[in-house]
Amino acid sequence: MSTIKEALISGLVVFAFLAFFQPFNLHTTGSKAPLIAFQFGIITFLVSIIFEFLINYVFKIKRDQASWTFWKWLALVLVLILFIASANYFYALIILNRDLNLSEFFVMLRSTVAVGIFPAFIAGTLNLNRKTKEFKKIAQSISPKEVIQDTSVNVFLPIKNSNKTFEIDASKILFLESMQNYVQIHYLDENEQPIKLMHRNTISALEEFLAPHGIKRSHRSYLINPSMIKEVSGNAQGLKLTLSHGEGLVPVSRKYISQFK
Repeated sequence: MSTIKEALISGLVVFAFLAFFQPFNLHTTGSKAPLIAFQFGIITFLVSIIFEFLINYVFKIKRDQASWTFWKWLALVLVLILFIASANYFYALIILNRDLNLSEFFVMLRSTVAVGIFPAFIAGTLNLNRKTKEFKKIAQSISPKEVIQDTSVNVFLPIKNSNKTFEIDASKILFLESMQNYVQIHYLDENEQPIKLMHRNTISALEEFLAPHGIKRSHRSYLINPSMIKEVSGNAQGLKLTLSHGEGLVPVSRKYISQFK
């Protein structure tokens, strides 16, 4: 829903700018100018939707990770603006019966950046601050003591396309991370030292075996042992779980926040 809303806002901004200022000789179209401006707005809306689809399902860029920063988001916005400018420019060539001209394209690109970057920057900053406050508030309402589980039991995890299994003490598990066709298991050895192992299976399959022993889903790519949580914190990307053995930050997506309350 937020994707459609953001795409709609982008389309309205482009429509309003073109209808009011009528750049690129749009005024020469006379009474058709508002309709043409509206068509550019529709193109902007559609390009934004398609771009979001490519990001999520083709390139599979994960924007709910700790590594996803404000500046990466801004760079992605600039790429989106490039796509919008290109689509609108080639559409202009068709309806205005013009020939390809690189200097005109760069004028279109510059104008699109000028129109889009400042609203995007302001909206992004406000959204960043809003999410940071929201997730910090949620993090403060969660105490690690509330989610401690007794998981001391050996579990035999199946290996995909094999009759073999991997035996592990569930109480020693830190977290599991999905790695395409594998799952990386982070756990403690007999000396209480963190180690990791690549296990051939899906994270959903392993969740079925580990859920009865207190291991919880925190993210589409992560399972975590709540008894290993040292601290719960929040930033613009969401909730982050710090583990007692220093194995980095594990994300909690909005869908699974209720698991830790």
